[in-house]
Amino acid sequence: MRDEMTILCKALNLTPDESGGWSGPPITHHTPGAPFEARTRLLPPAAALRWRHTTADTLLFFHSGGPLSVHLHDSSGGTPTAMLGDDPAAGALPQYALPAGVSHTLLPASGQYTLFSEAVVPGRSDWTHEQELRVAHMRPLPPSPSLRTPRKQRSPVESLFLEPHIEGGYYRQTYESDGTMETPRGKRFLANSIFYFLDTQSPVGHLHRNQSDITHFTHGPGPIRYLMVDPDGVLHERILGTDTGNGEVPVLTCPGGWWKSSSLPEGVTQGLVSEVVAPGFDFADQELLTGQELVTSFPHLADRLRPYASSGAG
Repeated sequence: MRDEMTILCKALNLTPDESGGWSGPPITHHTPGAPFEARTRLLPPAAALRWRHTTADTLLFFHSGGPLSVHLHDSSGGTPTAMLGDDPAAGALPQYALPAGVSHTLLPASGQYTLFSEAVVPGRSDWTHEQELRVAHMRPLPPSPSLRTPRKQRSPVESLFLEPHIEGGYYRQTYESDGTMETPRGKRFLANSIFYFLDTQSPVGHLHRNQSDITHFTHGPGPIRYLMVDPDGVLHERILGTDTGNGEVPVLTCPGGWWKSSSLPEGVTQGLVSEVVAPGFDFADQELLTGQELVTSFPHLADRLRPYASSGAG
């Protein structure tokens, strides 16, 4: 386990941080003044984050390892409220949102490390940390009874209440900020977030373009392949996953104005991610690329990208 943690720290440029564990540099955001900031973190076994709160909403995204118990501060020192993990059928949530100003800590609920990311909306918020952790009397949230009894395996489509997306795959909105901002396209929320899921029944998110940056956080099992075309017509390929030794990344951002497709590589049966859009997503800001438009706009990429173009043309 120590070797795995060392590999992750090196691959993701994680260093010891002020509240416990390791964290990476701010995740690059391309839109000037975008109201969003994120970083990836690693929490070792038998550790916990110091009590903390911020002036912004905090979004937590589980990547790999053991689950984390989310505790909110009260007179007893911390009440467990949720489990951050990769098994929705057992009551663990791959994504969890904490409102601004709520004091909280995260406590490992197993003997494993946890790789996760956190985002704040709006970005560049002010964090406050208590000097002492005071978790000696705290216990992780107990596992769901379904963990201790046989249960029917359910797809994330069922357990996370997802529905078909116009791009392909399945989705459900999970977060929307209270605040809004003006954009060239009108008023938008500061940020919003969805679960997005691909499986063998719908393995492709077809080529589309959004006006805002979209940051993707893997939840597994995956991985998922992303093909992105920048405004100059250059193709970029990234693999979203947690096998950093093979070049996968747990978080990636597609800049606004780039065309993007997602798909399951051969042999992969499903992949779940969270996506954060800032400024917030609106269907009016999205375009799908048809086969004919692909040939016209990117003739040098037509053969490579044709399987990922929207159906109905070309």
